[in-house]
Amino acid sequence: MCGDTTTGDVEVLMEGKYADLCVTDAPYNVDYEGGTGMKIKNDNMSQDEFYSFLSKAFSNISQIDETWGLHL
Repeated sequence: MCGDTTTGDVEVLMEGKYADLCVTDAPYNVDYEGGTGMKIKNDNMSQDEFYSFLSKAFSNISQIDETWGLHL
């Protein structure tokens, strides 16, 4: 899945089945701006916003990952 794990989209995608492994590349919240001027979405949140963001994502992943085989 390439999408937003902070929403219920993951459960819809999985249709009641469980994943053996989940791989994610969550933002690091460092407000990165590369040499091209392109920015990373969701990469400049307050500490509370970032905690809430990660909490939602990991909570949703835990609902569909049978073994907690999460790789960041």
